[in-house]
Amino acid sequence: MHIRRTTVVLIVGPVVLVAGAAWMQWLAFGLPSIPMSPTSPTSVPQGFPAWLRVAHYVNLLFIVLLIRSGVQILMDHPRLYWNVHCTPGTEWLRLTPVVVPMDRVWTAKDDARYLTPWIGLPGRRHTVGMARHWDFLSVLVWLVNGAVYCALLFGAGQWLRIVPATWRIVPEAWAYFVRYATFHMPPEPDAFYRYNPLQQLTYFTVIFILGPFAIVTGPSMSPALTNRFEWYPKLPGNRWNVHINVGTMPGRLRGGAG
Repeated sequence: MHIRRTTVVLIVGPVVLVAGAAWMQWLAFGLPSIPMSPTSPTSVPQGFPAWLRVAHYVNLLFIVLLIRSGVQILMDHPRLYWNVHCTPGTEWLRLTPVVVPMDRVWTAKDDARYLTPWIGLPGRRHTVGMARHWDFLSVLVWLVNGAVYCALLFGAGQWLRIVPATWRIVPEAWAYFVRYATFHMPPEPDAFYRYNPLQQLTYFTVIFILGPFAIVTGPSMSPALTNRFEWYPKLPGNRWNVHINVGTMPGRLRGGAG
């Protein structure tokens, strides 16, 4: 595997800066105080209904299938680019030791890598066709499950747990982040009834920002759609690069989001 140093700096740098700021605040001023009054409304539902739990299990199952089939598709051309021309040698991430030779014809089949069926779906080498079928089938069920989840979320009032009601949540979320980053568990007196501000912001971002963005960037990889709507694939960065990073993030971050 090869990754460009500039990309490492761009990805790791902000994380280090934010975590460093949290540590500096703790060392200089101590732990920030945790507000006693809840940011979310006091009328939030109690507990987690059965439909919400089932939706999470279905989401987990098909997120795993999407990640496995997506990784299999990626292994047919195991390189990610920030640009749109994908010229050999300009990739920021290369998941293969093979460097594209310049003295002979090199096709996508030559670039394909073997992936064990324990990880990829369906696994093995150059099975991108079946991997796409798995990806399309899984995403349809994932979309239906997400639509049902959102409908019930607002219909049953569970959205009160997730949607921020005031901008006060931002400094309060930072206070919780400082405690987590410095390995100090914050007090959770009513965790069964409401999320803390940092959890609430995270779940809101995953469900209502990253999820829809993954859906929007998915069709940009369809040749039929992009040939018909030439403006569609002109998204920030390379369309495959954006989709695979954003598309897998809900599964990585969401965890037990309700």
